[in-house]
Amino acid sequence: MNAMLKNLLYGILLFGALFSCSTGDDDDVFATEDMIDWYEVKDKPGKVNQLLYDIYKNDKLTIFINDTISREETVDHFGNPLVNLELFDIGYYVFSTDSRVSIQVSSDSTAMLKALKAIREKVIPYLPERGDCRPHSILLLDSISRLYDFTKGKFLWAEIPMYQKSIKGISVGRVKQLPEMDDEEIDIWARRILGGKSASWIKENCEEYEEFEKKTNEGRSSGSYYNINVNYTTKDVPETYGFLEWYCKFDSEKKYKTPSLEDDMVEYIAYVYAYRGREEAFKEKYAEYNKVLEKFIMMKAMVEKYERAQGIQ
Repeated sequence: MNAMLKNLLYGILLFGALFSCSTGDDDDVFATEDMIDWYEVKDKPGKVNQLLYDIYKNDKLTIFINDTISREETVDHFGNPLVNLELFDIGYYVFSTDSRVSIQVSSDSTAMLKALKAIREKVIPYLPERGDCRPHSILLLDSISRLYDFTKGKFLWAEIPMYQKSIKGISVGRVKQLPEMDDEEIDIWARRILGGKSASWIKENCEEYEEFEKKTNEGRSSGSYYNINVNYTTKDVPETYGFLEWYCKFDSEKKYKTPSLEDDMVEYIAYVYAYRGREEAFKEKYAEYNKVLEKFIMMKAMVEKYERAQGIQ
């Protein structure tokens, strides 16, 4: 090893030692750059903004109604104007980007107020106070669509209820439909948010979810009922397959798509919360579908296990 290379390596090691060690003394080296808190909600006028701020301040939860979460106008070194944007970017997560998702931001303040009140009443009380199972934030959207690949390389868009993979938080669609929903539909809409994080925890910590999956595929000689296309010109209903609803619908192709395992778990988690304390009503509603009833009982036990682990009362 020549002298120049030795000196270079020594310099790198010395630099690392100086900046990686902390003695607790006043002369320690720390970052001085001002960091922007993207999750801070400002106190602004307007009913929607005031409720957003109140939830942020008192319930410690950030809710966005626009995917542009920060906009800053500045200038470069030559005095030219610059606009710095920070986007929610629902398709961006830890190691990859999903470019096959499209969104429509909310525009109806009445629907947004309805959504915020439902989240405060039906979601926040059942969230853990801290940790990975508490969403970083929630983005409210009028619609979320995803591009699906069908046979012969044909791609089709379909609306989905929720997208939970972004590192910034959970995105929830169908806000514009809330004013036309009845109380039970609003309940299910809100409770899906609870499933967004708890489903991942259950898959990692509850072996029972494998029995839940097997129950779905019961009666099938091969393959899976998950992620398949179903012709909706027949008399098939989602309960026939053990689902509570089709995941999405393709009008042009006369097809439904069944959910993935995780999306199926999210849906059942939502129903477990929505029917808590009135499980008999669920049994009566789905009395003809034994597979649905058995999966509901399985998920109820897993949700209770999740809540005990998270300290949720």
